[in-house]
Amino acid sequence: MVRHASVGEIRLTSTSMLVSGAPETRVVVYTPCDEESRDHVRRVRTLHDPLIGCPPHAKPLSVMRAEQAAAKETVPAAARGPEVETAPAAERAAGSCAESSDPASL
Repeated sequence: MVRHASVGEIRLTSTSMLVSGAPETRVVVYTPCDEESRDHVRRVRTLHDPLIGCPPHAKPLSVMRAEQAAAKETVPAAARGPEVETAPAAERAAGSCAESSDPASL
């Protein structure tokens, strides 16, 4: 279960798959468990500026991206290390405070 700041509780089932040829790599797919959770996922996908993070720490995505840009400008490029292509931290943070009644299900 994930408590999303914009839409509330989303119940998910996870499926983990190994990537052939890269044993240290896996892909995890989260699927809504019920119709209400499917509706919540649809709503999140249509939000212009969703709240990101757990409800007590949530901020609009636009604010988080602005904070990231400001932080990046204050750190010299040499200190940051090589650029790595990943999802923006703001989007990864959406589940950072996620709560689960069954840790194995996430």
